[in-house]
Amino acid sequence: EHPLRAELRITAEGRNFIVDVEKNEDLFAPDYTETHYTKTGTAQTICLNKTDNCFYHGRVRAIRESSVVLSTCRGLRGLIVISNNLSYILEPLPDSQEHHFIYRSEHLKVPHGSCGSKHLESKVTDWLAELTGRTEPRYHRVKRDDQQSVKYVELLLVADYAEFQKNKHDLQATKNKLVEAANYVDKVRPDTCFTGKPVIF
Repeated sequence: EHPLRAELRITAEGRNFIVDVEKNEDLFAPDYTETHYTKTGTAQTICLNKTDNCFYHGRVRAIRESSVVLSTCRGLRGLIVISNNLSYILEPLPDSQEHHFIYRSEHLKVPHGSCGSKHLESKVTDWLAELTGRTEPRYHRVKRDDQQSVKYVELLLVADYAEFQKNKHDLQATKNKLVEAANYVDKVRPDTCFTGKPVIF
């Protein structure tokens, strides 16, 4: 259902773009699990069905500095970076997976008061800058003797009941949103291996 590779033709502000994407097969570890809780508080844990991977990375054809992060889980949704100062958000229209709208990322509506941050807007700007390569990442590599060994970071994503409500009590939509976030992080930090992600709802 979700192809390994895809070519998308997108029009934005009168310009036509060809987007080449490839499934992010390294996003999930073999032992990846998801846990959600029923109305009675009972935990239910499931393993990933490989065919459910609908998360992609890619580029805009013929634009070297471009970068694309997309999901095809329920329509097309993601970020298309054309250049350092031009990027678009792509989302399906409400109640439709066939029709989409596209708008500049600076018009992205971000809720205030996230995680106690008083400067959320600048953090979003910094995040987009890192994705487009405008700034140097704010971390440093440390030279180690055991560089041949592979290191893994386990990422735990949690959605509370308020997030579940925001997604109209749709469990799959809530799960998709969390994994989309992990897919973005995986694009921003390509040298960090975010695998083995249990996701709790």
